[in-house]
Amino acid sequence: DRQVQPLYDLVGAAQRVGAGNYAIRVEGRFGTDEIGLLNRAFNRMTQQIEGQTAALVRANLQIDERRAFMEAVLESVTAGVISLDAAGCVRLMNSSAQKLLLGRSDGAPVGQALAEISPQIAAMVAESNDDRSGGGVVQHGVQSERGGELLTLAVKVTANRTGKTITGHVITFEDI
Repeated sequence: DRQVQPLYDLVGAAQRVGAGNYAIRVEGRFGTDEIGLLNRAFNRMTQQIEGQTAALVRANLQIDERRAFMEAVLESVTAGVISLDAAGCVRLMNSSAQKLLLGRSDGAPVGQALAEISPQIAAMVAESNDDRSGGGVVQHGVQSERGGELLTLAVKVTANRTGKTITGHVITFEDI
């Protein structure tokens, strides 16, 4: 029992760690024998996991705060702002962009292809993918019709890159 019970205790503690309890520590023998070494190593491991988990939680909270701040900023600007994924689908569209392109601001068409919303701006996105576009930035005036009204938009498309890979685009525009 002196040899087996500490191992059962360690197995039980490992199961609790597997269930998400990273604050668990084993008690008992901490001598120089194998079980003592195993207990100390287990406690060190759970302490490190607990610290790393706390750091990840803090980082996620910071990311959420920054995201909320950026969304508040984007909603307060009068320029239209659209973020696209690498496939050209809408990830984010502020209310100004919705009003200018869709004539409403009751919900961004997240996941929809930009080509379905504005073929002219989608063509600019394709142009920004060309290496000759000057670093992935394209600026043009675009005319668009919305509800019988002709709009002239000053549009800037910027490619987001990770190395040489385009990971998406940010489009800003204003009604001029």
